[in-house]
Amino acid sequence: MGKEVKGGTGIQTHVMGWGLALGLLLGLPAAGEATSYTFTKIAETSSDTSGFSFFGSASINDGGTVAFRFHERVFQEGVGSVTLKYIMMSTGTTPTPVADSSGSYSGFGDPSLNDGGQLAFQGFLDAGGSEILRSDDGTTLTSIADTGGPFSFLYAVSLNDSGQVAFHASLDAGGIGIFTGPDPIADKVIAVGDPLATSTVTQIINFGREGLNAAGQVAFIARLADGTEGVFRADPVIAGEQDVTQDVTIVITPGGNPNSINLRSRGTVAVAVLSTATFNATTVDPTTVTLAESPVKLKRNGTPMAGFEEVDGDGSLDLVVHVDTQALQLDATDTEAVLVGQTFDGTTITGTDVVRVLP
Repeated sequence: MGKEVKGGTGIQTHVMGWGLALGLLLGLPAAGEATSYTFTKIAETSSDTSGFSFFGSASINDGGTVAFRFHERVFQEGVGSVTLKYIMMSTGTTPTPVADSSGSYSGFGDPSLNDGGQLAFQGFLDAGGSEILRSDDGTTLTSIADTGGPFSFLYAVSLNDSGQVAFHASLDAGGIGIFTGPDPIADKVIAVGDPLATSTVTQIINFGREGLNAAGQVAFIARLADGTEGVFRADPVIAGEQDVTQDVTIVITPGGNPNSINLRSRGTVAVAVLSTATFNATTVDPTTVTLAESPVKLKRNGTPMAGFEEVDGDGSLDLVVHVDTQALQLDATDTEAVLVGQTFDGTTITGTDVVRVLP
């Protein structure tokens, strides 16, 4: 039954044969055989002045429900030809409206549809601005966020199978980020200015309709202050499972007294993370360390300027890193600097030391 593979064993041939037989039994196409399809017309444009006239992107869920955005050109007595805009959903061949522009909305963005039949999309208001809307039943609309508060502009929206929404938005206060609700702090996933991958986010380049999954993970593309761009995944921390923060002892400019930092210097600032009876500094990942939001400076070969040495005379190895002075988020009024980092097993560490900042 099976095709013999050169150099293969009889067992390999036997398994391949049964695989082919099972595929035929289940109606699966054989290798190289094209899959056949049947087609169902959900909606169509019309050649006259009425009917469907423009379609946006269509979305389909695992149950075969289709949602789409469209504009319909109609003739109104005493007005003439006008364009109405809709979000439509269809479980068969007759689409029904979820939202339309006959009321307070002037138009809509393309919808995101989940397997529960919920929809999320952007609605543009006649009065100006827009809002992120979710429909749970194909009729009622719930506002998730709008531009009447801290958001100045809303972009792409994504909806997962749990009904959670994530969207890309600009802020009145400046910057741009990804959020899951109306509070730009409590509902923030990531935003410009946040630390990321040992650097800082300078731009959220892309977040799309497929950017949020059922687990609440978020995928996005960002540009960082170190000049790199990357694709990142944000994993939500479940309540009760947050990382435990380990307080550590640090010494800024070891040997210096006071711990003076000259912000005009184009060099680096040394900071030591000390080993103690309850903490081993050699477990710290140097690439994750920042001091006053300044990351560890990299050598020409791309490795961090860091090493293990005995600093405080207790006989144990301490971690000493060098951060970029120009990147320190300090001014002459600051009297303390905070170090943040992670151990190789993901435990967050934080430490504080006094500083004397020279402007």
